Amino acid sequence: SDFNEKADLSVRLKESSIAVRDVAHFAPALTGIKDQIFISGKMKGRIKRFSLDSLNAYFGKTGHIKGKMTFDGFPNVSETFMDIDLSEINANADDIVQYAGSSSHEFLHKFGNMNGYGLFTGLLNDFAVKGHFNTGLGTLASDINFKISDNAKTKSKYEGTLTTSNFNLGKFLSSDLVQMMKRR
Repeated sequence: SDFNEKADLSVRLKESSIAVRDVAHFAPALTGIKDQIFISGKMKGRIKRFSLDSLNAYFGKTGHIKGKMTFDGFPNVSETFMDIDLSEINANADDIVQYAGSSSHEFLHKFGNMNGYGLFTGLLNDFAVKGHFNTGLGTLASDINFKISDNAKTKSKYEGTLTTSNFNLGKFLSSDLVQMMKRR
């Protein structure tokens, strides 16, 4: 405990490789994911509270993110507050599905290649996402708060705004009855 709060870290990562299975020791939700993340950036702070600047990371086959991150509360991941500012996000369904679960593959695949930018702020189970994404279905802009419940008696809640532009609702719903949604 003292080490987590008192040891100062200053680490420069240059094309470093991190096995997700090793991170799963701290974040059990990642157990079973077989991915290597290649990361560059500057990490500083203490184990309990650290930041990662000039982040440049590659994951999956084509996934790529750039930005900066701050974590406060580590190594207790469920109680760690995250402030993640990604200036660049590029991914496709195959890059993301292993993190979201195999049942999400068909849903994610509809979006095709996704690129954009966004902010993720909060805890793993209570967070806000504000971003802008170009996808194979159209453009999405989000400002949404998620409260994820792991209790069967309490429902997860989603509140906020999702704006679309030139969005192919028919393809999203797998329906020939609906075509493109155009913003007016």
